[in-house]
Amino acid sequence: MSGLAAVTLLVATLVAFVAMLIGLAMLLFRPGRRKRGLTIFLGAPLVWAGLIVAMMSWDARQKGFEGIGDKGAAGLAGIEDPAEWAEIRAARRAEEAAEKAARQEAEAAEKAERERTAAEARAAAAAEKAARRQAEAAKKAEQERIAADAKAAAEAEDRRKGFHCLSGWDGSHPAFKRIVKNSMRDPDSFEHVDTLVGPVTNGWHAIRMVYRARNGFGGMNVGEAIGRYRNDDCSVEVLSLE
Repeated sequence: MSGLAAVTLLVATLVAFVAMLIGLAMLLFRPGRRKRGLTIFLGAPLVWAGLIVAMMSWDARQKGFEGIGDKGAAGLAGIEDPAEWAEIRAARRAEEAAEKAARQEAEAAEKAERERTAAEARAAAAAEKAARRQAEAAKKAEQERIAADAKAAAEAEDRRKGFHCLSGWDGSHPAFKRIVKNSMRDPDSFEHVDTLVGPVTNGWHAIRMVYRARNGFGGMNVGEAIGRYRNDDCSVEVLSLE
């Protein structure tokens, strides 16, 4: 320690010792100032200790060290030359910095690998979901196609049989039924019983309709009407009426 530091430390020690004595005296002999005396008595050592640390730190810096801790580390390593210790300290710090950089690089690589793995998992899940949706869409489209084909086939079969011209209510041909009904003596008494249709031949269907209607004597008779109608536009012709 330098001479100036030693003198300053000695003066500080004496001042702290005197302050402690003053504080002790106030604590013991001045009842009205015991609180202040206690504060001085306890604070003086703390101030002295802080001053000691500051002086030792200043002295270490004056000798070329970074502070008390740096000088203590050099002492533990058995080195007294600040320049030599500065080289060792710089080498240690460079090594620590290299280790920290390597550790950070390893952590970054590990993080990147985790992110890559997570991204691949998400991409695989998305691809699987897309494939599942595509398969479901293809299945639905196939089902719709089969249903449409079945509907078209049914409609084609109904058209071939001539059912598309018949009423969904009672199975009659509306136009044929109307013509026969209007030809009755008492159209209001007309009742449709049954309609039979033959397969299409040269674009025409044979049709036979059984009905009931009131005769001229007021009784109900069962009659039969024979005709034909076109498959394409359902136009009808009455061939016979009984």
